[in-house]
Order: sequence, then structure tokens, then C-alpha cells
Amino acid sequence: MAGRKPADQQMFARLREIRAAAQYLQNFAIQARTQVASLDPAARAGALLEALSPAFLNRLEQAIAPVLDSIRQAFAADSEEYEWCADSVATIRLTWASIKDLWPAATLTYEAADQRLTAINALLDQIVYQCASLTIAPRVNDCLANLRTGQVLDFDFEFGNELPQSTELRKRLILELVQESGVIAGGIVDADNRVIYKIAPTRGKQVMSLVRLLLWFVAGGAAIPLVITQITHFTWPLYYNLLQDYVFLFAGTLAHLAIEAIKAARAQTRPSFQAMNDWVLWVHVREMQLLWGIFYGWLGYVLLVTTLGAASFQWQAAFFSGYSIDSVVEVFLGRFQAVVKAQTAAITA
Repeated sequence: MAGRKPADQQMFARLREIRAAAQYLQNFAIQARTQVASLDPAARAGALLEALSPAFLNRLEQAIAPVLDSIRQAFAADSEEYEWCADSVATIRLTWASIKDLWPAATLTYEAADQRLTAINALLDQIVYQCASLTIAPRVNDCLANLRTGQVLDFDFEFGNELPQSTELRKRLILELVQESGVIAGGIVDADNRVIYKIAPTRGKQVMSLVRLLLWFVAGGAAIPLVITQITHFTWPLYYNLLQDYVFLFAGTLAHLAIEAIKAARAQTRPSFQAMNDWVLWVHVREMQLLWGIFYGWLGYVLLVTTLGAASFQWQAAFFSGYSIDSVVEVFLGRFQAVVKAQTAAITA
């Protein structure tokens, strides 16, 4: 909440209060319809209309109307607040008026009342959406302030009870965050996975993720071929050949990542977090995943060299093995497990 002016804080609080009232009515109506569904058809209408009586509507009116009036007063005192959300508040006010007009009267049949409640539920969802559209960004910023760099915020888990029931409106809300990503302080939104990554505040710290991964890659390239040659029989030609294979294996992995990124960018129809848009940021938020990918590449490299033989493992095989490293490791691990079982059975016998 640091840096948020008092007028904004009050406006966000009022909108969240309206949203909470609308969701309370949604949940209450759903519960009432569920409870009367098991009753005799002749008693359903009376039970439903008794639960959703004019007195109940009046209690909600007493909760929502003063908040809308306070927003109108805030608009009169602060033109900046008025300009920021006048259209959304007008939509909320008119939608609430439509809900009151649609409220089922005591003379309606159960079917007619149920149809009214379906229409009211859709209108309430619009109110929830309008409120969330204005308040969800500051809520995200407040949550991101409590996360460490690289940690992932699950959008639906954290804000599910503040979102509309409509799947389409939920999608639209997270796409709005992607479209106007500047409102998110220290975070990047991945709409496809519906998560938000906490990122480092400066470009320099983001680049350090790339530097750390490169250091891991270089360390593996220096150590693993050397260890293998020492275990077998060290010669400089063999060491250089293994080092070359190491580089080509990871080149194949990078080629696979690049092609997948291009395919994802070409298939993109709506704003989303793609590697092609910002490779440095993409690497930064996935640093731990990529680090585990390097460890996985080391495992694949060792399996290939020890299985095929250091002398026969050529750069072409290394490159295409790196391109499909997941499949290669699975194959060799399967063979290794089969050999272990056979040897264990022989020893036991």
C-alpha cells in the first residue's frame, strides 16, 4: 500500500465493499435455490420467495446505496478520481438499479422467479467484474510485496473469491493485467498459466539470472568431460572431443527452446508472457526450472557418453540428443534399470 494516495485507498475499499455485497447476494441466492430444489413443486415458490424477500433486498440496498453515494461525493471532491472510474461506477449503479427492478415479486411462480434469479446472477457478475477490474491490480501488488524474487503467485488461488463466476470474465481480468502490465509493480503476468511471477526490480538483477545459469553451464563443461577422461584414460584429443559434444548437446537444447518459443509466439492470439517478447525476463522468472534443465542435461550427457562410448559419441548425435533430451534420458534410464534388474537377479540366484 506504500505510495497509494488516501483517495485511491478509499476508492478501492468502497469498490471492494460493493463487490463483497454483490457476491454475498450471489451466494445467498444460489444457496436458496439449492435448498428449495428438494421441496415439493407446490412449495418451492413460497420457500424461495420467502428467503429472497423484499426485506432481504432492502438490507442489501442499505449496504450498497450509501457506498455509491460516498463515491459520488468523492467524485465531486476529486476530479482525478472521477475521471479514473466514472464509467465503471455508472455501470455499477445502473446494473444495481436493474437488479432491483428484476427482483422477484411474491406473486411469481417458481419457474418465473428462477428465471429472474438467473438474470440477476448474470447482472451481479457484471458488478463483481467492474469492481475487480479496478481493484485487482492493487491487490496483486500488495501480495507481491510479500513474496521473494522468483516466487509464483497463483492468481485463482489467491483471488478466486474476488472474481466473477463467469469463466470468460475471469479470463478477461487476467488479460487486462497482461495488457496493462505497467500497473503491476515487481511482477510479470503469465496469462496462459494464470500465475504472476515476482521479478527483480532492476534489469541488472534480472540479467544476473542469465549469468548464474551460464556459470553453471561453464562449470559443468569444465568438470564433467575432465572427470570422464580421468576415469577412462586421459588424452587431450579425447577431452576436446568430449567438450565439443558437451557444447553441441546444450546447443541442441537451446535450439529446441528457441523453436518452441517461435511456435508459441506465432500461435499467440492474445497478450501473454512469451519468451520471444523478452528473453532476459523469461530466463529470470524461470531460473530454477532452467537450472534443473541443466542438471538434466548433465545426466543425459553422462548416460550417452558412458553408454555409447566417449570415442564414438559424435557432435551430430550430441546436438540432436540435446534437442530431444527428455526422450533420450528416458530411453537410457529405462535400459539402465533393465540392466540393474538383470544383474540383481543374477546375483540373487
